[in-house]
Amino acid sequence: MRKSKRWEFVPVSFVETLHDEWVVSFWAFDEPVRRDEYRNKALLESAVNRPFQRAFGIEIHATVFAKAAARFHSLIANHPFTNGNKRTAVLAVDMFLLAQDYCLVLEKDEIYRLAKITAQHNELGIAP
Repeated sequence: MRKSKRWEFVPVSFVETLHDEWVVSFWAFDEPVRRDEYRNKALLESAVNRPFQRAFGIEIHATVFAKAAARFHSLIANHPFTNGNKRTAVLAVDMFLLAQDYCLVLEKDEIYRLAKITAQHNELGIAP
């Protein structure tokens, strides 16, 4: 039996921690990623909360996977941090799915490639 919905367990503050602690400390590569370097905190809040939007009283993103995809896309497309947006999106979606009792089973290179493609959607003429 599935447990109750726990979507609220990956709030804005946790995504900030993913970026400011995890990405900065463990996934910086050759690009500088610094703590507290926000391009726009409102864009971060928008990205984290997008999966829970409703229209006419109906959830826009009704499934766990639709919510995860919306959060992934928004964290990348909104570009709320100066740097490390794709890496933060990967970690945020992974933690979101873990909180829902799902495990993301993709190689690091595969998920990062997906993040890069998502970031290029405007350049490629692909609708989000």
